[in-house]
Amino acid sequence: MAFAKRIKYPSVIERYYTKYYRTNVHNETNNDTLVLVHSNRVCVLMLSERHPILEKSLVINSIESLANINQSMSGKSKRGADYVQPNKLLYRIKCENNENFTICASIKGRLVELNDNIIKTPELLQRKAQGEVGLFSNLYSLSISSHSLSDDVLLLFANHLVNLHRLNIIQDELTIPCRYSDSVWIEIDLILRENKRQWCIRMVTKGKCKTEPFWPPSPAPVRAIVYDTHSVRAVQSSIYTCMEQYSKTLEIYAHLKSMCRVYVPRSFLERADTAYIGVVKTVRYLNTLAIRERISTATCLLIAYYGTKHNLKHFYLRRNCVILRNEYRQYVFNERDDNNEQIHSWLEKNCRKYDHVEDALSILFGRPWKMLTDWEYNHIDA
Repeated sequence: MAFAKRIKYPSVIERYYTKYYRTNVHNETNNDTLVLVHSNRVCVLMLSERHPILEKSLVINSIESLANINQSMSGKSKRGADYVQPNKLLYRIKCENNENFTICASIKGRLVELNDNIIKTPELLQRKAQGEVGLFSNLYSLSISSHSLSDDVLLLFANHLVNLHRLNIIQDELTIPCRYSDSVWIEIDLILRENKRQWCIRMVTKGKCKTEPFWPPSPAPVRAIVYDTHSVRAVQSSIYTCMEQYSKTLEIYAHLKSMCRVYVPRSFLERADTAYIGVVKTVRYLNTLAIRERISTATCLLIAYYGTKHNLKHFYLRRNCVILRNEYRQYVFNERDDNNEQIHSWLEKNCRKYDHVEDALSILFGRPWKMLTDWEYNHIDA
């Protein structure tokens, strides 16, 4: 298999910030500062890479704060923040060789935040002096539209968002169709493995979207597929795609929100019964399954039977979508490890009444299990 060539992408500072330098701040030789100006006019002040503290690796004894934040400021635009001039004193840095440096604001503007961590830990000034500014390095969860995820953005996340674990890819009726290349997910998989990190991708379809999600190819670590919409029906081809692509990672498959005034086929061959059974038999780590469309009571029993052999813990089902049928005498599964006659006898015994189905599933799950009303189903949180 040919792997994509590792490309070094520009840092966040190089992509989104403009650099401005000010030399000999406070009339002190080589006391140079760097101001990073974002496109939204937010400015970040730091030491220049030519500053003696960084260039000569001077040992910092202490850092004294010479300014305070106006605590009365409020709102998104920070109303009430103090307006400072370029010569406003912010910090005084004392080094081991009796060298002192005074850091000033360097530009005109409103002072909205001071980094007090450098007072407690002065070494932070020398550790990643031009760190991941604006990258939200502590970001754990991120929700983003699928058409905003280009290959470059995905690789940027993989390389720089070191704490990112949960990536929610959202698709609605306004989402522009897009495709993900196989090579980028291979590259991301290599990066995550090298750094011993994991992503948990959650594919969410919501709103009035009437199309299937744009599936990331394997080895994308898709853990959850959720249809939070009335508009997308469960079709066998979609379920089989999930089963083939994410059989080693998928944990949640759910169609939420009960459907109203939508034609749902009653024929066994048109319904998705066999596809759901295939999912619980193939996807070993599937622990949550929510079904809102018509299936038979025999299918409910088989889903619980095979699912509890693996990892299925949460099985949500609308009572109004369940029909009292057992079509498996006509459409027999050729199982090698199971006694077909014994299974069919068990199905015939329990599939003729809703109460019998609930009792049988309660035994399989080891706890009370009930079918849900439409109101209860619309309020589940998968």
